[in-house]
Amino acid sequence: AGPKEFCDDMVTDTVKLMSKDWKNAENIVQGLAPAEEATIRLQSEQLVMGDFLGVWLKCRMETAKVDSTVASALVSSINKRQKALLENDIVCAAIYLDHRYRVLLAESEKDRAIQRLCSVWRTLQRVLGNPEGESSHVRDMPDLSEPHCDQDDL
Repeated sequence: AGPKEFCDDMVTDTVKLMSKDWKNAENIVQGLAPAEEATIRLQSEQLVMGDFLGVWLKCRMETAKVDSTVASALVSSINKRQKALLENDIVCAAIYLDHRYRVLLAESEKDRAIQRLCSVWRTLQRVLGNPEGESSHVRDMPDLSEPHCDQDDL
């Protein structure tokens, strides 16, 4: 139901607005509908980065389909935030590990992701007290310790 129907159902007095005002209210509701759906989906307890990115991208695409000032402003904000997110090496690494979305990363973002993953691997090896990668817990994983850490190992 649109804003007019909502007001008719919820308000005892008749709300008197001009047709263009009702149209503006409807455009606002339509422009925010994808964000409302995304907000609900993002409240999942078991959300991983790839799932987040899927919801994020769908929200951006669905919002872009709506022809309104609110929707355009929201898409602009989503794009700015996405750019900021992709400047974070950890976010790039999480996306890199998800084959569904790896293709969306630029080469420089992939390189940063690989370097972050290599750094995590080296830290893990130090924490395990095994800089050579011979721990029984990680024996089957590729040796990403320096100087062998390259893209082919990931």
